[in-house]
Amino acid sequence: MCFKPVVNAVVTKSKIVWLGMRDRPARVLSIGQTGVPQGLGGGRIDWSFAKESAEVLAQLRRRDFEHVLAGRTIQDQPIWPVIRRVKAIRQRQKWSLIAPMLSRAEEIMARSLGVVRIFDSMPDSEAILELVAGSIVVDRLLMEEAMNPNEPHRQARPGLLQPQAV
Repeated sequence: MCFKPVVNAVVTKSKIVWLGMRDRPARVLSIGQTGVPQGLGGGRIDWSFAKESAEVLAQLRRRDFEHVLAGRTIQDQPIWPVIRRVKAIRQRQKWSLIAPMLSRAEEIMARSLGVVRIFDSMPDSEAILELVAGSIVVDRLLMEEAMNPNEPHRQARPGLLQPQAV
């Protein structure tokens, strides 16, 4: 069972406003040449770095990450096989791509592998923290719904089939 940290985030209709995590910094794995500067996040992001595919798999075995930030290239191979392996190991792993001048075929590939967001340049720490907060809040809501399918809030949602009295 995976422990998800307590998140202080406010969910509005248009976006999730990041307020921070109470118990630890957000864990983000940077894969390949992402250009992440040292100290980005000011202690609110616990960065791990992997420059080769073997390092990526080793990092994923050691710890859970709220988000994976991938560059277009990795030292020993293209990024796509690595992301396929990441998604095979952890199907629900959220990831973003940093790729300036992305071709149409590369964008289609990234979207087919479930990319959350594609950046043209290195995002600031607030954008990364917003992605992490959104991933955790959505995961928590999905988990609560799966564990409590008969809760009144679930049945009252528009778009869901309502039980019919016979």
